Amino acid sequence: MSDKNFASVIEGVVRERFSGSVIDLVDVRPDEDSDGDRIFRVTVVFDGANGAGIDPGKVPGLVRLIRSSLEGEAADRFPLVRFISRHDAVKLKLASA
Repeated sequence: MSDKNFASVIEGVVRERFSGSVIDLVDVRPDEDSDGDRIFRVTVVFDGANGAGIDPGKVPGLVRLIRSSLEGEAADRFPLVRFISRHDAVKLKLASA
């Protein structure tokens, strides 16, 4: 599974799971954790304005859905998922500049 392919698969799973939410971005990056294990860092940026956001009842099980959708070497990586509002994502970009 190529880099673009696994990112596309993970993004599709996230967007389908949270189809009732406005998702701005699903950023997927292969990485290693502090123990040297291969992981995916998945950042989901959503619209959190005016009470909109992510349904917290849909968060449990997301990692299982992602892992069951991956094939080959990508299936051995554990996805670490974080959710961040659009507003906070903009603040973080400004702080890192």
